[in-house]
Amino acid sequence: MKISLELTNEEIKLISQAFQMMKLQTTEPEMLIKIDRIIKIFENEIMINDTIFREVKRTLEPYTNQEINLNSHLWNQLSIDQSWYKEYAHRECNTIVKKLIKIYKQGKTFNEITQSDTAKCEIVKDIIKLIKTKYESAE
Repeated sequence: MKISLELTNEEIKLISQAFQMMKLQTTEPEMLIKIDRIIKIFENEIMINDTIFREVKRTLEPYTNQEINLNSHLWNQLSIDQSWYKEYAHRECNTIVKKLIKIYKQGKTFNEITQSDTAKCEIVKDIIKLIKTKYESAE
């Protein structure tokens, strides 16, 4: 079974804590192994989300003097040069996906992010979602 949810890092942390508490109340060895596996999945998800945000932020910082957060609008708030963005954003996003794959999914490949993909992104969260989608689809 595969379950797909759109959760924030805070929600993921809350669910992970609930499983930690469940683990403390369980003495059955098989159940402990399963709970540990689920907790690792949540921790990995948080780590990947944080890594993507950090890399996107590092990429955008030279092009803005504004604070970068998930809901920052690329042009209105961050004043990112649109011509730079249209020309180079997809390359930067692909570099981030490649780094993630090298760390977490060695040997996998992905369909590269295009200019038209990044053109649809208006806020930082959109870029992160695009990168994460490409990373998750790596085979």
